[in-house]
Parts: sequence; structure tokens; C-alpha cells
Amino acid sequence: MKLNQNIASHKPVSHGGRYSVKNPSPDLLDFSSNINPLGDSPMVRRYLKRQLGSISEYPDSDSVNLRKALQWYCKIPHEQIVIGNGATEIIYNFCKAFLSKKTPVLIPIPTFGEYEAAA
Repeated sequence: MKLNQNIASHKPVSHGGRYSVKNPSPDLLDFSSNINPLGDSPMVRRYLKRQLGSISEYPDSDSVNLRKALQWYCKIPHEQIVIGNGATEIIYNFCKAFLSKKTPVLIPIPTFGEYEAAA
């Protein structure tokens, strides 16, 4: 298998987070890499404990039940709802669907580092 030539120019994206700052203040609330300063929710913990019996099952790849629940909650058609494994996946999928290598893209700075990497 031959490596894609584009890999030579690939630069890792910096996501920030407490480990990218020298001597971070304990008072610093860092939202740069999805770190919840309040810790996990007790309600989410209880829900996850109840769901441990189904942990070996893969989730529905089309997220049908989630999209239908969001359709009801948001009052929009479920066909207009996109589900992804976080913002990064959705950004990359959007770029693959709507951009070509020649499409000009304007990216404000500072911003989330994945925009430039995906474009």
C-alpha cells in the first residue's frame, strides 16, 4: 500500500486543553477541548449504569430513534438533522460533501483548528 503524497504536508491540529498550557491556573475554565470543568453529570452516570447491559451493541448507524426524538423536540423534519461523533466528524463530512480542492474557503482566526484541516 502506498501512502498518499498529501501526508507529507499534514500538520497535526492543536486542540488546546489544560495540557497545552504551562502551569494552568486552577481558576481557569477551559472549553477549548471539550473539558467539562464541572465534571460529569450524576444524571448521565445513572443513565449509563442502567444501559450497561446493552454496551456490546453497536448504535444504529443512521441514528433513526435519536433523529425522530430530535424531530419531535426541535419541530423540524428528521431528514434535516445530522448526527455525528462530535463536531470534527461533522465538519469533515460537510467539507467532503460540499467542497472541492479548488473551493475557496474563508476561515476566521482564532477558531477551531479542524476547519482548516478539513477544508
